[in-house]
Amino acid sequence: MSDKNSDILALSQELPVLIQRLVQAKSDHDDALKHAAEYMGDNERIEKHRDERAFSALEHKTNIQNDVLNKLQDLQNKIKNNG
Repeated sequence: MSDKNSDILALSQELPVLIQRLVQAKSDHDDALKHAAEYMGDNERIEKHRDERAFSALEHKTNIQNDVLNKLQDLQNKIKNNG
């Protein structure tokens, strides 16, 4: 198998793992948003923690989305250059 084919195979095997991580990150973000929406207290410390949790979950989800997009772009380029 050529190096290009090996690269394509490796990238294609990484994608399902990244997509599963993305699904979990989306779920975590949804949970954090739900938690934030349900809190009706008047405690600044708790509100700050809630907001930081939601923002952290959003950042994590966005980072994984970017990883998926980058891997897809890499895969597309490898396939295009392999033909």
